[in-house]
This record gives sequence, C-alpha cells and structure tokens, in this order.
Amino acid sequence: MWKSGICALCLATNFYAGTFVSSSAPLQKADVMSAPDWVVHLDCDGLRPTSLGKYLLAELDKPEAKAKLAAFQTIFNIDVRKQLHGVTLYGVGKNPESGVAVVYADFEEERLLTLARAAKEYQ
Repeated sequence: MWKSGICALCLATNFYAGTFVSSSAPLQKADVMSAPDWVVHLDCDGLRPTSLGKYLLAELDKPEAKAKLAAFQTIFNIDVRKQLHGVTLYGVGKNPESGVAVVYADFEEERLLTLARAAKEYQ
C-alpha cells in the first residue's frame, strides 16, 4: 500500500508552488483549484497516532521497506515517516495529466528545484 502512495507522489505531474514546506496537515482549501472534479487528501500527521498509522509505520520499519525508504531519503532528504505532513491530490476529468499533487512536507526547496531542473522538458 505504501508503494502506491510513494508512486503517486513521485509520478504526480505538478507540484503547487509555495507548498513545499508546511506544518499544516489538514486540507488547505486555498491550495486547491476552485472547482475540481475530484479531491483526495491524506492528513499524515493525523494518521500517525491512529491504529492504522501505527501499523503503517511498523510496516515501514521492516527491512525490505527500510531499503526503499533509504533510497527515497537520499534523493529528497526527507524521512516520510516523520516529515511528510499531508498530501492533496486533485484534478478535473479522468486524464491523469490533469492531476495535481500538493505535498506538505519539510522539503529543502533548493534540492527540489535542482531535481526539477534535471528533468527532461524542465520549464
């Protein structure tokens, strides 16, 4: 299940500028377009202390998950178990390219900009 979450974050087509660092996990309505067809929000800070959150954190502490998390942490310099506060996905229609991911986490802005500039078709 966590693989799907990380893939959704990594494969999202757009990141909303200015939301790279946030201490707020609840849905930020101002960060979502005025009339989306669909919205999905995950409050990671609110999930952690729940039974499901504790289960997911225990799964992430298993050796096979730790190796993958280490690779993710090397790239983004973030521990998703502690520094990922929330994720909002929204869009219009069913076209995957119209989707937007807003990630609330303790990212280093310069690191993200460097990664974006290294991508093909960077604008």
